[in-house]
Amino acid sequence: MLCTDRGSLMSGAVEVMPPIELVYAAFLLSSVVSSVVIRRLPSPEFRRAVGLLVGTGTIILLDGAATLMIFIGASCILLFVVPPGRVRISFFVYSFAFLVPARLYGGIDGISNACLLILALRNCIYAADAGHDAESSLRSIYDFLCYVLSCPAIITGPVYTVKDYREAIESCDRDVNISEMFRRGVFATYWAVAFIISITCFPLDYMLTDDFAGHWLPVQFGYLILSVYHFRARCFAAWYIAEAGLAALGIQARNTDFGAPERARTVGEYVRCWNMSVQSFFAVYVYRPLRSTIPSRRLRAALVMCLSAYWHGLQPGLYVFFLSIFFETAFVDTVSSFLPLPLANIHVSFVGSYYVLPFLFKNDISNAYKVWAAMGHAGHWYTAVRVVLRMAMSLSSSNAKHIERWP
Repeated sequence: MLCTDRGSLMSGAVEVMPPIELVYAAFLLSSVVSSVVIRRLPSPEFRRAVGLLVGTGTIILLDGAATLMIFIGASCILLFVVPPGRVRISFFVYSFAFLVPARLYGGIDGISNACLLILALRNCIYAADAGHDAESSLRSIYDFLCYVLSCPAIITGPVYTVKDYREAIESCDRDVNISEMFRRGVFATYWAVAFIISITCFPLDYMLTDDFAGHWLPVQFGYLILSVYHFRARCFAAWYIAEAGLAALGIQARNTDFGAPERARTVGEYVRCWNMSVQSFFAVYVYRPLRSTIPSRRLRAALVMCLSAYWHGLQPGLYVFFLSIFFETAFVDTVSSFLPLPLANIHVSFVGSYYVLPFLFKNDISNAYKVWAAMGHAGHWYTAVRVVLRMAMSLSSSNAKHIERWP
C-alpha cells in the first residue's frame, strides 16, 4: 500500500501518496455517482438492473470474471440444492472457505481483496435473511444476484441487510438525501486530509530506520501515533464515502461514529467504533449462535477475533494483531477505565497504535517486531504492568467480598 522510498519530517523528506490510494478513491467516488443515478431511475426493476450491471462490472474489473463466475455459480447451486434449514450455515462455510483459493491462486489482494470480503458477507447475509424463501427459479437467482452484486459499497463497508436493500430499491421516493450525503462528504473530506498529512509527513517506514531507534521513547510514542493515524484516517474516509453513496440510495447503514473514537476511555470502546456493520455481522451470525455450543464469552470472542483475522487475509500479522486486541479487551481493559479522560485517550491511542503494527506490516511481520524492538517493547511491558494491576485489583475485590461475608 505504501511506497518503499520514504523519508520523514525528521529526515528532511516527505512521502508521496501511493497511486493505489487514488485508484481506490476513484472507485469509491464512482460508486456514489452510481448510487445517485440509481436512486433517480423511475422503476424498482430498472434500479435493480443498473445496480447489478455496475456492480458486476466493478467486480469483474477488480477480481476477474473467473473468480466472480466460480463464486456466484457455486452459491446459486447451494441456494437451490441445500435444504432450507442448512442454507445459512452452508453459505457461511462456503463463502469463507472460498477466500483461501481466491487469495492463493486468484491473485486477490489490496482493493480486489476488499471487494471479495464484501461479497462474502453479502452472500452470508442473503442466505440468512432470504435463503429459506428462495425457489428454484430464474427470478430467485436474479433477486440473489441483485443484492449480492449491487454496486453501492461494493468495495468497502458498511454492509446492509436484504430488507434494507429491498426497501431502498422499491421506494417510490426518487429524491436524493443531499443533506445526509453532504454531511458524510464533510466527514470523508476531514479524514482524507488527515490521511494525506499523516502518510506524507509521518511515513511508516521511518520507524524501521536507525534514526528512529535513536530517539527518546516519548518522541517514538508521538511519531508512532501520528504515523499509524493514516490507517484510521484511510478507513474512516473510505467508509464515509461509501455511507454517502448508501445515503443517496436511501440505505442508512453506518460503519463508524465520527466523534466516538476520541471519547473512548478503553481499547474496547475504541474498537467498537470501528467497522460497526461488520462487527454486527460477526455478532449476529457467529458470536450469538455459538452461545449454546461455547458458553464462555471470552472463548467465543477469541474465535470471532481469529475469524475476523482470517476474513481480512492469511498473513500471520493479522492474527497477531487481532489476538493482541482480544487480550487487551478481555483481560486488562478495565484498568484504564479509572484513568482521567486525557490520560485515558492517550492510553487508547498508544495501545491501539502499538499493537496495530503487525496489521500494517502484515506482508513482512518482522518489520513490526523491529519497531517494537526499537521501542524496547515498551507496549508489551505496559501491558504486563496492567496485567499485574488487574490481578491485584481482582484479588483485593475478592478479599473484600470474603470479609463482608465473614460473620
